Amino acid sequence: MDTSRIEKVRNQVKSKWYYIFWGAMSLSVVAMCGVIAHSNYQLADSQNKMASEVRSYLIVKPFPLLCRDGSYIR
Repeated sequence: MDTSRIEKVRNQVKSKWYYIFWGAMSLSVVAMCGVIAHSNYQLADSQNKMASEVRSYLIVKPFPLLCRDGSYIR
């Protein structure tokens, strides 16, 4: 019997903790994306002064884009 082949196959088997760890990491990334999206929707719907200042900075005054001729698009 070829023992090197058995050892190679055995080395490819992952423990259950490997799958638990990467499953938990995947779920945490998906949950964080949901939290960020929810907070962005709340900021967009908010009516307080700080939210309006953030919106005016990000939406009304975007960063200028540089054209090929050296001028800026605003």
